Amino acid sequence: SPDGARVATGDREGVVQIWEVSTGKAVTRCERHTAPVFCVAFSPDGALVASGSSDNTIRIWDAATGTETMPHEGHAGLVMGVTFTPDARRIVSCDFHTSVLVWDALDGKELQRIEGKRTLALSPHGKVLACGGPGESVQLVELSSGRRLDQWRINPYEWTDLLFSPDGRSLLAMHHEGPCQVWDIERARRLDWSPGGKSGVTGVAFTPDGGRCLVATDGRLRCVGWG
Repeated sequence: SPDGARVATGDREGVVQIWEVSTGKAVTRCERHTAPVFCVAFSPDGALVASGSSDNTIRIWDAATGTETMPHEGHAGLVMGVTFTPDARRIVSCDFHTSVLVWDALDGKELQRIEGKRTLALSPHGKVLACGGPGESVQLVELSSGRRLDQWRINPYEWTDLLFSPDGRSLLAMHHEGPCQVWDIERARRLDWSPGGKSGVTGVAFTPDGGRCLVATDGRLRCVGWG
């Protein structure tokens, strides 16, 4: 959760649970999915949780009560990623069937659809959407209009995860079989940054101040500098 007090999880039974970090106790249970849950996300104020499942739906839950507020149905494949915009007015999601969708968080209306991509990352200010895979390219899209801002052909990998740096100036592309690549968005060029490790990078998380990263590679976590 945004305040670090709770953790949301989804399991293979289709159940979403919210846990209290200080005690390890499950405090909220959400049951409506009919297949495994692949992704969860808190809203910026921590009041809602979005979950995506291989039943091809996104469900929005009241984080305190577990009550479902609005189902979102429109994906043709299992939902692999979901996130709220910073103002919590929209939800962005992606599926294995290579569609990225933008929704109205309140009424569940589909606002925008980007075909041919199955991974996503939203910039910290919520204005730019990065979409990748399958294939070698990553697109930058203006979220409000759907206008393509840029497209990079960055390596012969199907990128499994994308992440913006905390300042929104750089984009990290990760693959479990290849190196992590970092791109300067304004200059559209690759940056010389390596987290180390011999195998692919499966995940990166920034510290709150943006100065360091936790990198998952070689079956272990590394804490490395950034910037």
